[in-house]
Amino acid sequence: NLNNLWPDTVNYLTYLIKKLLEHEMTMSSGSSYSAICYLLRQLENEPESVRGQISVLQYLYKRTGYSKSIISLVISELKKGRYIETKKSHLVKINHLPEKF
Repeated sequence: NLNNLWPDTVNYLTYLIKKLLEHEMTMSSGSSYSAICYLLRQLENEPESVRGQISVLQYLYKRTGYSKSIISLVISELKKGRYIETKKSHLVKINHLPEKF
């Protein structure tokens, strides 16, 4: 019965809208660092098969449009501080992301 699908459909659409709103608010916050952190968390949640196909730099660059030098600087500092772990430029793990850069 199609009427029984409405509650599930509404719940799913509500979830999608919430995620889109969260994404838009983060990406338009004006802080490149907060946008990068948000996307790093998104990348960490991707399946291993996806994370293994794209470098952290390319993932962030494609989704932000920020310069590669800015993204590289942030990634480098996060790696130095052991906040993130990468292997062959691919994200392995996020240990903890500091609030500010």
